[in-house]
Amino acid sequence: GNITKPKTEKGANHLAMEYCVLFSSRAESNAAQNRKATDYYPIRQEFQKKQKWVVLEDQPCHARTIEEGLQAKHIEGKGRVVFAVRYFKKGKFVIEYHGDLLHLADAKEREALYAQDPGTGCYMYYFQYLSVDATKESTRLGRLLNHSKIGNCQTKLHDIDGITHLILVASRDIESEEELLYDYGDRSKESISAHTLLKY
Repeated sequence: GNITKPKTEKGANHLAMEYCVLFSSRAESNAAQNRKATDYYPIRQEFQKKQKWVVLEDQPCHARTIEEGLQAKHIEGKGRVVFAVRYFKKGKFVIEYHGDLLHLADAKEREALYAQDPGTGCYMYYFQYLSVDATKESTRLGRLLNHSKIGNCQTKLHDIDGITHLILVASRDIESEEELLYDYGDRSKESISAHTLLKY
């Protein structure tokens, strides 16, 4: 859906999601040759998230390239959504939340720039002293998953060759044709007042 940007405090031991994401891979150079997602869909704005994170060390995946079994659609009144087009077993890798991996100070600078243009939106996760910024439109789908308190995915940190990746795994068995959802974790009154979907 189209969301404006709420402002909440970000605890040092929590992850704040402002719909920005993880780190760029070589796939981005290929994406530049294709049409932008905004040619087909409106740009979604930003949510924030606060939740504890778990380091996932044994998840068998190659998060930089895998986006199989997924499909993005535009739903009237909701905006861009992502659906499963195959079965995902509980605990298995679903998708990476992909973007630029930044140190906290650099992330704050970018956030300030994004705030100057509300139409741009911001897709930013903060965790510990790092952040993942996925604000830039791309063909990657992880940034498009919507919120639900009873979602079917959950976020994990995963290390690949010494690089931190933010991934989503199935929190239960997921059937084909289900929308992929996860809990953004923002329970602040300010955010819920601005974005009623956070209630659910």
